[in-house]
Amino acid sequence: MSSQKGIVKRSSLNKVTLSTKKFLEIIAYADALQRFDERRTDEKLLSTIADSLSPNEEVSLIEIYQVAKELSISEKYIQRALSISHPTAEKQLADIINHGAIPTTNVIFSTYKKQLFDALSTNIPIYKFTISSEPSAYTSILYFYKLTEEDVKKRFLFWEETERIQTYDPLAELRIGSDIPLGIPNRKFTLRIKLQDPLFLDACGDELQKLNQVFKDQMHTYDIRHDYKIE
Repeated sequence: MSSQKGIVKRSSLNKVTLSTKKFLEIIAYADALQRFDERRTDEKLLSTIADSLSPNEEVSLIEIYQVAKELSISEKYIQRALSISHPTAEKQLADIINHGAIPTTNVIFSTYKKQLFDALSTNIPIYKFTISSEPSAYTSILYFYKLTEEDVKKRFLFWEETERIQTYDPLAELRIGSDIPLGIPNRKFTLRIKLQDPLFLDACGDELQKLNQVFKDQMHTYDIRHDYKIE
């Protein structure tokens, strides 16, 4: 039965004709794909590359170019490979604008999380900050804290120990979600913020306004309130 299927398949393929140029392209692509599959599972090659890299999980572009040079791979092919596997931010943005794509709530949540935390750490480097999150299909929550660490000595009968005490002072709580069910088209998000310390707006106020401007067309509700007395 399988041999009969093969005969039928070849018979149908015989009806397809290609130009010489297209034929050469297909052969070149097939050859490249075969060599790609062979090289990415080549244990000797993988061990050589591993010895050339830093122990970090992330690999920099400089390291990629260095390894490529050792393997006699031209830079132009690395650039072409990067453009296929990881398009530049500019290319991604151009594609999104061209197709009229809008960000999902998950993307919006991740963007607020990263940009606001980076603003905190950059604008007030004398403090340590931390963030916790509760992602959800309907309403995701971000909690921003100022982290204080203190070494406290504890004395016992015959010895002494030092314990590091961590204190988490709440700065703000952001809730990103939607009042509209997930199945409804053109779903927009809501942003509700509870400010718990004036430090948050002082450090992140400008970045928050920029983000709100970027996502204004997708924002359904914006509600911001302070939960501290102005003294």
